[in-house]
Amino acid sequence: MYNLDELLDEVREKYYKSSVLKRPTISWSEDYITDYFGEYTFYNNHICISRILNSPEVSREMLSSVVYHESLHQDFQEHNSTFDNKAKLFPKYNELNKKLEEFSAKVHS
Repeated sequence: MYNLDELLDEVREKYYKSSVLKRPTISWSEDYITDYFGEYTFYNNHICISRILNSPEVSREMLSSVVYHESLHQDFQEHNSTFDNKAKLFPKYNELNKKLEEFSAKVHS
C-alpha cells in the first residue's frame, strides 16, 4: 500500500535528514511486528518498519511520523529529552502517536 522509499524521501526533504550520515535504506519487516513500529540499525544504516503499518487503517501521516522518528535515530541513539524534543517537532506528533498506539492495540488483541 505504501512506498517506503517515497515516504523516506519526503520526510528527509520536509522534516529531517542527518547532516552526518547518508540516506538510510528502508524496508518493511518480514513479520507482522506489534511490539514496536520501526527500528533503526546504525551498523547498516537501515530503517525497518513493522509490516502491520502497511494498512488502509494507517494514514500516510501516521506512517510518516514513524519514518521521521526512526530517521532521528541516525543522530540520536537514545530516547532522551533531546530526542523527545526533536520528535515532537513533527506536526501532530503526539496525536499521531496516540492513533498508532490505538491501532496497535486493536491489531494486538
